[in-house]
Amino acid sequence: MNSKFFFLIVFSIACTLTMNSCKKDIELTEEDVVESIEAALKTNGADDMSLISTPYKVNFCGFTNDTTVTKSFAGSDFSWSRTANWSWIVNCDSNNAYNNVVFTESGTSSFEGPRIEWTATHGGSFTVSNLAVSEANFIVNGSMTRNAVGTVSSRRRSGNYSSTIVHNWTNISVNKDSRSIVSGTGSVNYNGTIEGNTISRTGTLVYNGNGTATLTMDNGNIFTIQTR
Repeated sequence: MNSKFFFLIVFSIACTLTMNSCKKDIELTEEDVVESIEAALKTNGADDMSLISTPYKVNFCGFTNDTTVTKSFAGSDFSWSRTANWSWIVNCDSNNAYNNVVFTESGTSSFEGPRIEWTATHGGSFTVSNLAVSEANFIVNGSMTRNAVGTVSSRRRSGNYSSTIVHNWTNISVNKDSRSIVSGTGSVNYNGTIEGNTISRTGTLVYNGNGTATLTMDNGNIFTIQTR
C-alpha cells in the first residue's frame, strides 16, 4: 500500500475517533468584538435613562419610582429588541435643590447582525446630574455589564460563543430636548469565549455628537461605530 495513502487513512480514522480535534480552531476576531460592542451600545446606550429623567421636575426630594421600557428596531442590516427595568431616586442638596437622579437598571435584550446573534441579560447604574432648568444638557456617569450567549457565523466559520461586556461612561452630555448624546467618553472591557477559545480586549470611546462614537482598541486600531 502506498505510504502516503496509508497515512491519509490513519489520519482520517484519528479525526473520526477524536471528533472535532482535527478541525481548525474557531476564534473571535477583532471584527466580532467591535460588532459586539457596537450592538451593546445600540441596545442600551448611556442616553437611555434620559427617557425617564424628567420626573425630578415634578416630584420631591427623596422621591423613588420605577418603570419598564421596551424598545425594538428592525433595519436592513441588523435588528434588536430590549426590555429594561428601571428604578430611580431623586437626591437633593442641603438646600433642598435638586442634585441628581440615581438610576439602576436590569433587563434582557437580543440582537441579530451581519456576523453575530445573541441574547443577553444586563444591569447597571447611572447618576444623572446637571438638573437645573437653565442647563441644556444632562450629565451622565455610570456603568453597565452585559452577559450574552449567541452564535458567530461567516462563510468560513461558525460557532457558539458567550461574552461579557462592561461599559463605563464618564461625563456623557445628553441634550435635554433631543435626548441625544452630545459628547463624553467611556471605556469598554470585553471577554469572550467561542468553542473553548477565549479573548480579552479593552477599548476607549469618544462620543462624536452625531449618533456615532470613535472606538480605539487596545492595539491602536480605530473604528467609528453607531450608537443608536
